[in-house]
Amino acid sequence: MNITQTKQRFILTQLNEITLVFPTAIVAEIMILEKEQILSLPFYNRAVMGCFYSNGRIVPLITLHQIIGVKMINTKKITVITLNEKVGKQLTGIGILVERVKAIQNQEQLPPNLFNIEQESSSKMLLFRPEIINSEIWQPQRWQSI
Repeated sequence: MNITQTKQRFILTQLNEITLVFPTAIVAEIMILEKEQILSLPFYNRAVMGCFYSNGRIVPLITLHQIIGVKMINTKKITVITLNEKVGKQLTGIGILVERVKAIQNQEQLPPNLFNIEQESSSKMLLFRPEIINSEIWQPQRWQSI
């Protein structure tokens, strides 16, 4: 191993009972927002929570609660992980809603099966993978009366 080689680090976040793990290489920023700062987008997929204004730009906000299938804990403040260009063009600059940041750890501190795509990792700990966000999430949906 090269001495100048840096160890990969990961941000552990809470999503109800799930620990969602983000590689630090794809994280641009971590922000705490008031729910009142979010403008809802009612004609989009339920996973698109809305958008907010930050540093001169509009940031789309996705909640993975709908995608993963866990209940969202209702709080006044939310934590948002914004993604950088290393995650891919489609997701660059979006915000991912999490309940809180728990820790930052090296890869050696995490379960090895977390990184094996073929093997199911612990249901309580998931590695964030961009492909879990379907590209159709950005398509507006038509209003339908119930």
